[in-house]
Amino acid sequence: MRRTTSKLALLSLVPAMVLMAQAPHPKPMPEIKAFDVWVGDWTLTGTAKDSPNDKEHPLTWRIHNHWILSGFAGQADQEWIESGITTKFLEVIYFDPAKKSLVSTGHGDDGSSWISTLTDKGNTSFERGEMTLPDGKTASVSGVWTFSSDHLSMTATEEQEQDGSKWTSFRVKGTKAPLKRQP
Repeated sequence: MRRTTSKLALLSLVPAMVLMAQAPHPKPMPEIKAFDVWVGDWTLTGTAKDSPNDKEHPLTWRIHNHWILSGFAGQADQEWIESGITTKFLEVIYFDPAKKSLVSTGHGDDGSSWISTLTDKGNTSFERGEMTLPDGKTASVSGVWTFSSDHLSMTATEEQEQDGSKWTSFRVKGTKAPLKRQP
């Protein structure tokens, strides 16, 4: 009797296991495809300003973007070079279905971090977010990224607000390296 009960219990699990095995793998929300314009290697140059009273100084920003997590997110590995100092950043962009928006979260090797939301309209992306600076202070940021129609070049400007002061924290122009063809 025990063997029959055990076999029946095991057999009752088989249909559930078969259904689970046949369940389709979830697919990323279509909204995350907005990140596709970024995929590749970008070099941006322009100027940066760290505070309202700071002088603008040259900026070089290198970004390598690629898909991660089966296309559910994008990763940006970044080098920000200003005044002879290189800061590295890791950024992850994903679609938040509860907020119905793209979200960017990043961390720097200087202790800085941020979280922002991205809104795309045609070839322009708008960013709004909050940064935590290496000294622990916080700042609000808002940026506008405008891409060429072929998505191989872009311009961007970001405004930063901190301690009651607002200024343009960077202005850049950039180009995307041509994608290398696989042999």
